[in-house]
This record gives sequence, structure tokens and C-alpha cells, in this order.
Amino acid sequence: MKEFNEANDYDMAHVSVYVNSIELADILINIQEEFIKKDKKLVADFDKTAQEMMKYCCGRKPPEKLFDKFIEQYKKIKPSFTEEDIENFKMRYNQI
Repeated sequence: MKEFNEANDYDMAHVSVYVNSIELADILINIQEEFIKKDKKLVADFDKTAQEMMKYCCGRKPPEKLFDKFIEQYKKIKPSFTEEDIENFKMRYNQI
């Protein structure tokens, strides 16, 4: 994201934030669910619907053309970006 931001390519920065925020939201939800498994008293405070809303924190889903452009540019910026990484990004993008 830093490279996109420095290049004033805010569309690409938005795609990066969007895709990574979905992953972060999933991680946080999974952590909270693990706490609930260990302490049933926490169930009353856990609202799965509210937690799922974290996935929408960074705006609207970018158009697929923009996402595809992001993948191509990201591969140039980060040559170590593997096909597995690409598939993970696509999976996150397609989640919502």
C-alpha cells in the first residue's frame, strides 16, 4: 500500500486496504470465537452479525477490473508475490 500511496495511485491503495481488511476482520472474528469456546460467559457479549460488519469497514468492494489491475501491479512491486498469494487475495476479494 505504501508504494501505491507514494505514487498517488489511490485506487490501488484502496484495493489493498479493502482486501487486507477482510483478512484482518476474519482473524479477529476467529480469535473472539476461540475466547468464547473457552469462556461461555462471553457469548452474551458476542454479536456475530456486528463482528461480520467489520468486513465492510473500508468502503465498497472495488470493481473487478480494478482488482485485476491491482494484482498485476502488485506482482511488479513485490516479485516474491506467489501464485498462492494471488489465490489468497482473490479468495478474500470474492468473499463479499
